[in-house]
Amino acid sequence: MNNKPNPTGNETQNEWRKREVGALWKRESKNSGKKYLSGTLKVNELGVETVLEVVVFPNIHHRREQSPVCGVYLSKDKESKDQPATAKTAPTRVAPKVAQPVQDTDDVL
Repeated sequence: MNNKPNPTGNETQNEWRKREVGALWKRESKNSGKKYLSGTLKVNELGVETVLEVVVFPNIHHRREQSPVCGVYLSKDKESKDQPATAKTAPTRVAPKVAQPVQDTDDVL
């Protein structure tokens, strides 16, 4: 990698673009007003790229430092909330979890 200064920042920007695996946006539930993140993750398994739609909720059971701060879940299909979560191209081996209600998200998100 070139360690020379780059006035345009293109090399750094390209490096980050190569390493990018997804993006998340802040959202707020229309029903409860609870805050969460929603977005996509790209997974490359055996040369097949799969785009997963995910949601991220704070872990309401986060009591110890070893406990995760947030949980990442596959997003349910927007057309039918009764259908299981799915990937856009190939099925994933990650089993969807049922999200628990969120208590207070202001300090996490």
